[in-house]
Amino acid sequence: MPKGVVLLTVAAALLAAAPAHAAPRTQAAADFADAALRAHVAINAQRAEHRARIRAVRFRLCMRALGAISERNEHRLERAFRVSFVAILRPLADTFLPIGRRLVADLDAVPTRDTALTAGRAAWRKGVATFERIPGLDRPCERLDEWRASGWDPAKAPPALPDVLGLFEDEDEAGTERGLTIAVRRLRQLGVSRGAAARFSGERLFDRLGDPLFGSELDR
Repeated sequence: MPKGVVLLTVAAALLAAAPAHAAPRTQAAADFADAALRAHVAINAQRAEHRARIRAVRFRLCMRALGAISERNEHRLERAFRVSFVAILRPLADTFLPIGRRLVADLDAVPTRDTALTAGRAAWRKGVATFERIPGLDRPCERLDEWRASGWDPAKAPPALPDVLGLFEDEDEAGTERGLTIAVRRLRQLGVSRGAAARFSGERLFDRLGDPLFGSELDR
């Protein structure tokens, strides 16, 4: 076998045996990962304030009102459930929205034409928009309990609210999840660590807040 062919064969074998190295991070991928990290740090810093918001809801009053409604009175029950959902979700929205808006602004500032990354950016924009649609209601559980105490006087009823849980179950929300999944996969391909890429998905964004729906603060 000619000497040159032997050398080429040996070189090819050595390359094949060499350990694979992660792709170097692109600047856009690094910036996306850094933006997600800042959001997580900011959320963690809001833990005490978020718990104070949850305690201020006095959710036990919502539970007392709900427990006093007959299952046969579907209209009254639906109104009370919607008020209760807003009572639970609005404190989370108040904690998240300033941070979510900052995250979207940070992602918008990253120049990229990578369609997978832009899908992730669009997904975060949609996610923030969903939280924007959660209505505000002053003293929701107190108003619901006052309605109960009045004997369900229509004049004391809290306002009819939209189905806020439906905001998180529609097709747009499913599309948001797909966009984040696509972006996370692409970040890994572009050299972002597994943990940093997973952080971009937002799946554990609220972990340090405790359970935002059924934490012990709701019972106080």
